[in-house]
Amino acid sequence: MAWYAVPRMVSRGSALLLLPVYTRVLSPADLGTAMVVLAVGGVLSLVVAPGIDAAYFRWVYQAPVSADERARRAGTVAAAHFVLLAVTVAALVGGAERISGWLLPGIPAWPFFHLILATAALGSIAVPRQTAWRAERRAERFAAFEIAYSATAITVTLIALLAGGLGALSLVLGNFVGWVVLLPWYAGQFMRNLRRGWDTSLVSSMAPIVLVGLPLALSSWALSALDRIFLNRLAGTLEVGLYSAAYQVGAG
Repeated sequence: MAWYAVPRMVSRGSALLLLPVYTRVLSPADLGTAMVVLAVGGVLSLVVAPGIDAAYFRWVYQAPVSADERARRAGTVAAAHFVLLAVTVAALVGGAERISGWLLPGIPAWPFFHLILATAALGSIAVPRQTAWRAERRAERFAAFEIAYSATAITVTLIALLAGGLGALSLVLGNFVGWVVLLPWYAGQFMRNLRRGWDTSLVSSMAPIVLVGLPLALSSWALSALDRIFLNRLAGTLEVGLYSAAYQVGAG
């Protein structure tokens, strides 16, 4: 259990340590823009291939089945994952301007919305690898992956912010590049699962597992991030920046 706590500790600690850098380099409006965009990125990560992590964990790894049946289930879940990912990303890209206008008023869809959507899609591709580590109780690998991702994202963010002068985009770009750099580490599991083949007759029994966790995940996201979206709609990014800085200090 201690290994699983490490990524959360690194994330919270780095956010607090980097806050003085952000507040010194970014204007309150730019910081607010980044915080709102990242909040929307959180909900996109839930909407892209919703519930697929629960399907992998409960339907593939927790089920008491033979190795051949497990491989068939892994292939079926991967096929459903691929279809869900392709459909939801295509729909979100097609409605990018309208969705961004509602969730990110005053913030341009390009590059912000498209970048967080690409980040969410890459994060979804990592789910099979991360779920396998959890099922195999390889917490040290899970923690190493998360630490490597955080280190990459932070490095890219600081370079873009301090050397590139990219402002609010720096924070969003750091997360995206973090997933891109680690793509060889996690994409292989997804591709192997796809090559195992699939059985369409199994999809109907899998669907409830995919859908049951989505409302809970969305409610958890709403409690942690919806405030920034509403505040942006009511008062603008400058107020979100001031609020986010104060909240980060208070949350510690």
